[in-house]
Amino acid sequence: MGAAADGFDALCFDTHPQMMMMMMFPRPQQQHSDDDSCQLLFAPMIESVGEKQQRQIDQYIISQYETLRLTVHEQMKRDLASILNRIQANSRRMLNQKDEEIRKARNRAAQLELILLKAQTEQQQWQKRALDTESQLTRLNNTIDQMRHNEEGDAESCCDAGERACRSCGIQEARVVLLPCRHMCSCTACESLLVSCPVCRCVKQGAIAIEPFLL
Repeated sequence: MGAAADGFDALCFDTHPQMMMMMMFPRPQQQHSDDDSCQLLFAPMIESVGEKQQRQIDQYIISQYETLRLTVHEQMKRDLASILNRIQANSRRMLNQKDEEIRKARNRAAQLELILLKAQTEQQQWQKRALDTESQLTRLNNTIDQMRHNEEGDAESCCDAGERACRSCGIQEARVVLLPCRHMCSCTACESLLVSCPVCRCVKQGAIAIEPFLL
């Protein structure tokens, strides 16, 4: 660019003085013979100088165009790099957000699965307890019915004058069924002191108290 500018300055300021004078102050038209001689003398020089000036102008224009092209190209590269960086940053941010949402969703699904599994386990346990309770109640009702309709001899009876008396104290009403023999022959006070059934002498392994309204 500097060389082109120097050439352009030389073109404008270093031209031969006589040539410049002839170009700026041409002679009057009546001196045709002298003008023709001057034109013939300086025509090659003028043509050479014109070509040189045109080449220098062309070089200067080309240099300026190339400089502008490189400047625009570099600016476009910087702008494009900035746009790409912003796009990549936004993409990474969105991907991180989606990854975080997926992680939270998976954790929530795992928690819900554990809650569901726990609820199913508790439901099974309650169903088993209900079945066990129902089974025990059925066996107890069967025992009570059997005892109500059981006709035993006077020696084995625990009833006196239509009342069920405790076989241990003979005073309180028998309201406790001894297991495993299932004889209802003890009151609640004596049951804790019994080791075996007063009726059949079977070793006591458990006892069930019967509420009065069931009798």
